[in-house]
Amino acid sequence: MKFNTESDAYDFYNKYGNTVEFSIRRSKWHKDDYGYWKDGAFCCFCQGTRLKDKHDDNVKYHRLETRFGCLAVLKVSRFNGKFQVSEFIADHTHALASPSKRMFLRSHRRINLAQAAKLEIADRSGLAPKESVEFLARKVGGIENLDFIPEDYSNYLRTRRT
Repeated sequence: MKFNTESDAYDFYNKYGNTVEFSIRRSKWHKDDYGYWKDGAFCCFCQGTRLKDKHDDNVKYHRLETRFGCLAVLKVSRFNGKFQVSEFIADHTHALASPSKRMFLRSHRRINLAQAAKLEIADRSGLAPKESVEFLARKVGGIENLDFIPEDYSNYLRTRRT
């Protein structure tokens, strides 16, 4: 399979992750001498392990472990100006998300342009953010069909206002 850009490869693997129900992230990427992307990898969000933090002894509440050493990866390399898949591993070492939890997977959460326009109108008309999200959720048939969570909307508003 060939891709024109790095973002095309990301979109393809993200759609694959959405159907299989796991979240993805960018892993290692390398540039050539001219500053162009040479090769890289997209992996499951649970790939790898977290290093031991030197502040662990002084922390009152430790973060939950989110990485489980998952093996799933899509590696791409540039050949003749296009990215080609050089390695693909589909094996996961953890339980995948259920369909009801898919909306919480970070790489799949997006506020699309139509939703953003409706939320902007609701914000300008004085609706509270919670009411705006509930209004949009009713229009699409439930909050699980929104493709974003209320925290994403709060972040979007903060970004737009600054």
